[in-house]
Amino acid sequence: MTSRIGVLALLVVASTTALSAQQGAAQAIENLVVTEQDVQILLRASKILSHESVWNRADNRECPPEATSWSLYCALHKASLAIRSEFNHRQPAMQMVRFVINLMEPGRRFEHRLMNYNNDPQRTLSDIQEVLRISIQNVRKKLAS
Repeated sequence: MTSRIGVLALLVVASTTALSAQQGAAQAIENLVVTEQDVQILLRASKILSHESVWNRADNRECPPEATSWSLYCALHKASLAIRSEFNHRQPAMQMVRFVINLMEPGRRFEHRLMNYNNDPQRTLSDIQEVLRISIQNVRKKLAS
C-alpha cells in the first residue's frame, strides 16, 4: 500500500511539473517580441531542412559554412545569417522554437534544447518540420495581434 501511495505521489509531482513547464513555455511565447524577420528565418530554416538527405541527426552545434547537411540548430543558424547577416543564439526565432519544443515535450529536460531535440533517436524530420511549422504559426499570430 505504501509503495502505491509513493508511486501516486510521484505521478502527481511529474504531472504538476509538466503542467508548470507548459505554462512557463506558453507565458514565454506570450512575452516574446518578434518581427517579420523571425518569420523569414523560420521559413528559411524549414526550406533548408526540406529533405532527409540534408538533415544532420548528429548535431554538435558547430555549423561550418561549407556544410552540406544541417541540424535544426544549424538550419536556424544558416537562415539567420541569410536573413539578418548575423547570428544571435537567443534571437526570437530560435527562442520560439525552444518554447515550442517545451510545449511539445512537457517535462523533458534538455541540456541544449535544439541540439538534444534534434538528436533524439526517435525524432523524425517530420517532427522537426512540425516544430518549425508551429513556430511560424506562433510568430505570425503574434505579429497579427
